[in-house]
Amino acid sequence: MSPNRINIREDIVHVISRRAYVTLSKHGYRVLTTKKMVILDLDARNNITPDAIVNDFIRIWEGNGIEARIYRTANGVRVFLMHYNIGRNFSHALKEIMRIVPHCDPLYMDMCANQLCFRARLDTKAHRTNGISIACNESNGYAVTRFITALNISQGPFRFDDDDIIQYHDLITNAHNADAELQ
Repeated sequence: MSPNRINIREDIVHVISRRAYVTLSKHGYRVLTTKKMVILDLDARNNITPDAIVNDFIRIWEGNGIEARIYRTANGVRVFLMHYNIGRNFSHALKEIMRIVPHCDPLYMDMCANQLCFRARLDTKAHRTNGISIACNESNGYAVTRFITALNISQGPFRFDDDDIIQYHDLITNAHNADAELQ
C-alpha cells in the first residue's frame, strides 16, 4: 500500500451487491462504499447555494449522455454518476471529474483518492441530532438526502447492480420524503 493510502478499517454491516457495501464508521453512522459507482459531494460555500450547484451541474452534464441522480443534503448536493467509467487509473479519473464538475469538495475527493473508493453517509451526523447518529425513516422525520432529479436516465433497469445501490441509498436516507428535515 502506498504511504498516502488510507486503509479503511470498518466493519461491513451489509452487502448491497458485488459493487457496493455498507460499513459502520468510527463515528457510529452507516456509510455506503463503492469502488465503481461515482458518488460526488458538492458543497455549498462562498455564497453559492445548493440550487446554484444543481443548476451548474445540470448545465454541464445535461445532453452529454451522462446519467446522474441528484440529491440535496444538509450542506450541499450529492450526485451519483451512473455508468461513469472509472477505468483502471482511479486517481486520473478523479482529477478529470474535479476538472469538469464545479463545487467538488476537495477534502472528499482527496479521501476518495486515498481510499480508492467513493463513500456516502447514510445516517444523520450526531452533532445535528442531539449527540447521537440515528437512522433516517419516515417515523422520525429525518432525511440525509432529498431526491431532486435524474438526468438522462434511460427507461428500463440500470446496468450492473446500480438499481440495487440506488434503491438502498434512497430508502435508507429517506430521500423521497419531501417533508423530512435534512440532517
